[in-house]
Amino acid sequence: DGSRIENTLIYGRGDGNPEPSPWAAIVIDQVEQAGAAFEIVNVTVDDYVGQNYLMYVQYDNPVPVQVTVRNTVFSGRGLDCPIYIGAASTLIADHNLFHLPQNETVLTQGETTYTCGNITSLGEGNLCGDPLFVRPAWGEVGDYHLQAGSPAINAGITDGGPAVDLENHPRDAQPDIGVYEYW
Repeated sequence: DGSRIENTLIYGRGDGNPEPSPWAAIVIDQVEQAGAAFEIVNVTVDDYVGQNYLMYVQYDNPVPVQVTVRNTVFSGRGLDCPIYIGAASTLIADHNLFHLPQNETVLTQGETTYTCGNITSLGEGNLCGDPLFVRPAWGEVGDYHLQAGSPAINAGITDGGPAVDLENHPRDAQPDIGVYEYW
């Protein structure tokens, strides 16, 4: 309860091993305290391999938790890599960018499935699009700064977000979605 992921870049899982894995980039599971709260704010997640969830919350666990996801980029460039939220849990999601070009389903929560066609109904400011990373990578060092024209630029919200990005650059009144501010 009370855990927070902030200004964090997550990419390159599997240490170069392309085999499918049951593990996700972000896992919130086996929580036994009903109502425990978690926050994910100004995070960038990129997975090239796919065949796993980008994030899952309380997969087979009926204990309800609350997860707030704000100003976060979820990029799953491989097959079969949606986000899963257990039916009993509450998701508050706003101002996030989803890029899952090989997946019809972006996120599933209980019986509700979100695609790029209805992602705006998940919460304010949620959208689908290519974040236009400078150099996404797998098995090597990547560059997850945003390029000009990225839909993540000025698309975030200051509410509850950090005042600086991962490199300690100040975030402005219209922060970018993800870990880096565009310069």
